[in-house]
Amino acid sequence: RISRTTTERLALSGSENLHNRTSRKHLKDKRISRYLSVYRESVVGMGLVNPLATFLGMSLINKLGRKTLMLIASVVMMVALSGVAWVFVTNAHQGLLR
Repeated sequence: RISRTTTERLALSGSENLHNRTSRKHLKDKRISRYLSVYRESVVGMGLVNPLATFLGMSLINKLGRKTLMLIASVVMMVALSGVAWVFVTNAHQGLLR
């Protein structure tokens, strides 16, 4: 068994510490790159959906008129918000949070 001097032990612990720091940095870089890839996909998706929704909305306004479209949107919003209220009143969301 070889005895290490204090200097050798400090040098060894310093290199281990450097290895731990670089592996943590690599893990952080990996998380950031994963976040950026998801972000990039979201931006591309929004870039595709936005013109489609704009042209659909313009054609619906031309065909149905503003008042009719506003009435339809109000009814759909009322139904959606009633559904959200029902979920929170009945505590149905508790099972989905896990």
